[in-house]
Amino acid sequence: MDKYCGNCKYENFLVNNGICIDCFCDNQFNAVNWEKVNEDKKMIKNISVEDIRLLKAEMDKINKLNLDNIDFYENGQCIEISKKTKDDFSFTGLSNMDFIMTNSYKD
Repeated sequence: MDKYCGNCKYENFLVNNGICIDCFCDNQFNAVNWEKVNEDKKMIKNISVEDIRLLKAEMDKINKLNLDNIDFYENGQCIEISKKTKDDFSFTGLSNMDFIMTNSYKD
């Protein structure tokens, strides 16, 4: 049996060091029978429109920054990204969020 987050009850969540990476809570995790969950698919994820707007506003703030002025962190460590990598990416027309989501920062 896998576990699901006791807070958001997200169907396919992942846990990283006891933290739900869906809702980022450290709520108590509960065992669940995944066969039953996958069988009926009736778990509903409640999503706040206000939360979506806040997340979008934060993403817009990140995307408005100059890529050269951002220090990205992963697992608490500052990621060393060469100026060439950032310069090459700047010609793609993609956003700062895309720089991370496409793993372009790992080049």
